[in-house]
Amino acid sequence: MFQSRQLKRLDRKRLLKNGFLQEVMPGWLISSAPGVRDGDTTSWFASFAEFCAKHC
Repeated sequence: MFQSRQLKRLDRKRLLKNGFLQEVMPGWLISSAPGVRDGDTTSWFASFAEFCAKHC
């Protein structure tokens, strides 16, 4: 879990496009596995506690 500003714009775009990152809300990203289908919440639930700690 990290903020999008921690990555260079080009790197962030490439990782998002290829499925290695997912945006959970504007400015916040989680790592993901390429090929994950839309609606799969596994990555979100794995990162939820860390997101709460960092965001709150």
